[in-house]
Formats: sequence, structure tokens, C-alpha cells
Amino acid sequence: MLKSKVFLTSFLLFSSCFLPFSSARTRDYLEGRRLFSPSVAANFYEIAYEIGGEDELSAAEIQQAMVFFRAAMALDNRAKYILPDMIKLASRSHENDYSKIIYEMLLGYIDESADLEVARSGISYLLDRLNTRDEKEAFLAELLISVNNSGNNVLISEVATLFGLLKAEKADHKTAIELFLKAYNDNRYNSLAFEKLTELAPDQIKPVMYLEHLRRLLSENPFDIDTATAFADYAMQLQLYDIAADAYKYCADLFTYLYPSKELPDSIYIPWSISCYNTRRNQYQCLQIAKDVRQSGRFDILAESLAARAAAKIGDSIQSQQIFDAVEARMKKSAESAGVRLSQVSNQQAAWFYCFGRPDAAEALDWANKAYSKEPNSPSAASLLAYALVMNSQFDWAQPVVDNYSGGQISALAKAEIQIAADQKQSAIETLNVAIDTKPGSLEAERAGQLLTQLGADYIPAVDPDITLLTLRNNFRYRVRPIFVKPEKMLSVRLNMRGSKFSYGKDFGGTVGITNNYSEALLVSQTAMLTGQIRIDAEVSGD
Repeated sequence: MLKSKVFLTSFLLFSSCFLPFSSARTRDYLEGRRLFSPSVAANFYEIAYEIGGEDELSAAEIQQAMVFFRAAMALDNRAKYILPDMIKLASRSHENDYSKIIYEMLLGYIDESADLEVARSGISYLLDRLNTRDEKEAFLAELLISVNNSGNNVLISEVATLFGLLKAEKADHKTAIELFLKAYNDNRYNSLAFEKLTELAPDQIKPVMYLEHLRRLLSENPFDIDTATAFADYAMQLQLYDIAADAYKYCADLFTYLYPSKELPDSIYIPWSISCYNTRRNQYQCLQIAKDVRQSGRFDILAESLAARAAAKIGDSIQSQQIFDAVEARMKKSAESAGVRLSQVSNQQAAWFYCFGRPDAAEALDWANKAYSKEPNSPSAASLLAYALVMNSQFDWAQPVVDNYSGGQISALAKAEIQIAADQKQSAIETLNVAIDTKPGSLEAERAGQLLTQLGADYIPAVDPDITLLTLRNNFRYRVRPIFVKPEKMLSVRLNMRGSKFSYGKDFGGTVGITNNYSEALLVSQTAMLTGQIRIDAEVSGD
């Protein structure tokens, strides 16, 4: 219920501002003298806000509220606080067309601190009111020019993206790429612009750019497990093993936080162990990872092999021997109790273990034959058989198997050994490089590197890890390697109010203070951990 006094004062001033005058002399007088009253403008704003604050509004109610909003602006042209509410209200109208008003208000409202949701609602309303693609393109082109110097890079990026999408639909890829590049340069967290660039201009997206993009996405939402694993996977593929090792540790900590009752999956702990194995400072972690897997009641022959090999690398040959012996004892015990069918260890896994974990030519061939006999159509079983034949110098038997099942890393290794035996050195070098590129960091890749060394050649990665790392460090102001921090420790939120007792009917205000305790910037966006929505719960007591 509006207070009668406020309403009467507002109505009289409202009438004097907007009702038609019968006297031409009075009109001429008012045109020369502008009414100015911030206090009455505030009253008009409160009336409009109360009318437009309902969830369901009729066209008449929206129109009524808009009239009061415009009256407030007429009485106080400095009251820019009115603009966002006007834009949001007008954008809800389906019957009346407020396009011209919204456009003018947007131009007056958009600046560096403009609310993105308000601007988006206004832009969406204007686009929906346009009928043709050409009209929409012309509008976005004009809007992009208008807001380009507003300082609001996020909004500029979004307008450029909308414009680029229209150009892409018309197959004007050159202009679309330019717009998406502008959008991405204005806001490096614009995922849609980046995705469209990778689609339209994949050659312009260098590996380091893609890795940077994943790192930014992780900074935007530190609790997105898919982004975290994608960043770790790509870092390992680029052979940035130190970064990958830390990234997989982050994934492990995050997974444990998100799913405390679930076991860490091998899709995280295996590449984590591989990354650690290929570093100088983290090789000991392979032993801890294998131990953790064991303590969870699982047995993973690859994790055990990496742990044993890592122990040997750091000079602990006794522990390395113990781990290998424990694996073989387990395999032997399983075989004795279940014939040739191993418990928790398949024939293929046993064959792989004797090919690359603890190389033994006779055992490798035995288990590879068993695996291939059981799964004759399996490319992986065939590749293991080919490599086991090569280990036993049976190159003539290995050749047809390689020819029939080519393409995998182990198959490439077998092919390279056959080429070496045939004195085809250059072909072997090329094949070994392909084998390493297929899955760098693996024990298979390590064997390929050893063969390259024997041939007097060096492995040259397609993307130089050192240059990539240098570029990454130069482009990031914060650390490249992510460190997991629980959300409750990332930030603290406080509601600050002047006092705790307030008279009924009196206005009171407060401020919400958010302190960033994290080592990185905390971003606010629709896809971030913080979306910008704040809820305040309060206990109210008294009469």
C-alpha cells in the first residue's frame, strides 16, 4: 500500500511534468524551465520499483511502472541507478515495443561496472524484436562500435561473439574469425569464442594456447573435474611432466573431495604415476600411488610396474626388486589356483608386464601366445604377440602379425625392431618417433627412446616442451601448476551492518564483504564457481 502523502506529492509533480496543458503560455514557460527534484525522483523510483517487482506483470502494469521510471529520470537526470531496473522491466514486455527506449538506456548504462545480466537482457530483447539476419547484423555492428570504448571488455567480447556467430552462419568465415579473435582477446575466458576459433581456424590455435585456455577454465571453476583432467591430460601429451604431475595430484585431491566414498579411478592415478615417473623430483610419488592403490584393496599391474621402475631410478634397487617379486608371486599364486586364468591379472596384462614392466623374452612369448589364442581378433593382443616374437628374435613370424595389426604404439615398436634387424636405420628412426608421439611418457615410449639412442638419433617432439613451458610462464601472472584448496578456505564472506537494532519501518543498509584467501583470482561468471548470486540468511526478532 503506497503512503497517501508520498503518492499525493508524487502525483502532483508527475501531473505537472507529463499531463497535457491547456494553456500554451504555461507550456512555453515549462519548456524554458526544467523541473529538478531528486527526492521526488526517488519517490517515483520507489513506486515504479514496487509496481514492477512482481513476478507476473500485465502489459498495463509494465507500462505504468515505466511511466514512473521515466518521470524519475526526467526529475533527476543524474539518477543512473534507475537505468538497470528500467532495462530489466522493459525487457519483460511482450505486448509493447520498448526497443528504442531500451537501446537508448543501454548506451547510457553500459560502462566498465555495468551489470552483465542487465545488459544481456536488453540486448536479447532487441535482437528478438528484429526480423531479419541483416537487421540483427546491422544492430550488432552498431552496438559493437558504441560499446567498444566502454571499458567493459567482457560485454564487448560477448557482443563480438554474437556478431561472429551470425557471420559464421552466413559462411563468412573470414569476418567470423576476426570477430571471434577480438572476442577472445577482449576476454580470455570466453569459451564459446575459443571453441568457434578451434572450429573455424584450427591452424591458428597453437598447443600452448589450448593449454592456456584449459588452465583459465580451471581457474574460473576450480571444482570442474572434467576441466582439471583435460588440463592434466594435455600437459602430459605435450610432455610437460612436472606440470602434469601436479595437475593430476590436483585431480586426485579434487576427486576425493567431490566423491569421498569412491575410490580414485585409474584414469587419474595411472597418468599421474606416468607423469611422476618422467620427472626428476616426483619419481618417489609412483611408489606412494601404488601403495595407496594396494591399500584400497586393488591390484594394478601397471601402477606396480611404474613403482618398481621408479624405485630403480631413484637408486632403491632393493625396493624395486621387492615390488617386482611381489607382482610375480601374485601372478604365480593366481595361476596355480585358477589354471592359466589369472585372478585380477589378464593374459594380456601378464604379457605386457614381461614385455615392458620386467622384460623377460620367454615369459613374454608364453603369455602373449595365451592372450592371442584367447582373443585372436584383439589388436592389442596381436601387438603384444608381435613384440614378444621380436624379443625372441623371431622376426619372420612377427612381420605378418605387424602387417595385419598396425597402428598402435606396441605394434610400431615391433615394426621398428624388425626394421633395425633388416638394417633399415632411417625407417626405424621414423617409426620410433611415431611410436613415442603416440603415447609419450609410457614405458613403451621409454623403450623406443632407448632404441633411438642405440641408433645414434634423438627424439624431437613435434612441440618443444621447453618453449611451451616458457611461453606458458610468460603469459600467466599466477602459477601455472594448480594447487587444490577447499572452497571453505578459498574465501570468507561477511555481512557488515551498522548496529543490530533497527526501528520498525525505518530503512537500514549493509554491505557484503567477500575476501579472497586463494592464491589466484576468484572469477565471477555464469560458468564459474562464483556465479554472482548471493543469499543472505538472517534471524529477525522483536516487535
